[in-house]
Amino acid sequence: TNTSRVAAPAHEPGLIPKWINEQNVGLVITQGIGDKAKSALQHNKIEVIAGVAGSDPETLVMDYLNNRLKSGDSSCSHDHESCSSCGGH
Repeated sequence: TNTSRVAAPAHEPGLIPKWINEQNVGLVITQGIGDKAKSALQHNKIEVIAGVAGSDPETLVMDYLNNRLKSGDSSCSHDHESCSSCGGH
């Protein structure tokens, strides 16, 4: 229906899942995510679809709505400082 982009707060443990919940987000589509982050999002009643190959957000949402979204490996247990696939997070 519409799209908006907002700046996220600084990355601090536990802050992002709470902030996402305060934005009334019910679904997160991501390429890579650690187990702790995924659990924190789910604890805030946010559905997580992980392991999704990169694309523009609008295409990902349309694929989700049309049951075409494909997920894969979402493990993120490596050196984040040098990681390009998870964006260093």
